[in-house]
Parts: sequence; structure tokens; C-alpha cells
Amino acid sequence: MKSTRAKAYINDSLTLELYGGFGITQQDAIRAVEIAENDMLVTQYDQHQKDLQFLQDMLDKFDTQQMDYVRQNIVDWRDELEGKIAKVKREINA
Repeated sequence: MKSTRAKAYINDSLTLELYGGFGITQQDAIRAVEIAENDMLVTQYDQHQKDLQFLQDMLDKFDTQQMDYVRQNIVDWRDELEGKIAKVKREINA
């Protein structure tokens, strides 16, 4: 996950260094990391909420004996997770 808020904070914090390059202070770098970590937590929270709702829906369908529906949704969820895992692995290896 890339934090656009952290990138924006870094861009806003850029200062011209003595030798003509750009840099940011250690405090600004730490704040940018904190922003990125917070964005990651919000994303994880949202995903956990979706997963919880999915599982509740599956329990409801299971209780009403709608097994084909439950099975297909579990297969779809598995495929989605496999795709997410592959994407994260590509990002790690990039």
C-alpha cells in the first residue's frame, strides 16, 4: 500500500539543502512514516470489517442451508485472497 498522504506530507516538507538538493528534516520524515502507518491501519481496519461482514453473511446463508451459495462465495474469497497475496509479493520483490 502506498500512502498518498505521506507522499504529500513529504512534498510539502521538502526544503532546499545547502548543495542544491532537496531534503526533509528527521522530524518530518518520522511524521511521514507515522502518516503512512496510520493509513495502513485504516486500510487493514476496513478490510477486517469487510471480512467480518462476509463471514456473517456466510453464517446466515449456512444457517438457511444455502450451501451452493456459501461454497461459491468461499471460492471467490479464496481467489481474491490469492490475488492480493500475489500483488503484495510483487510489491515486496519490486
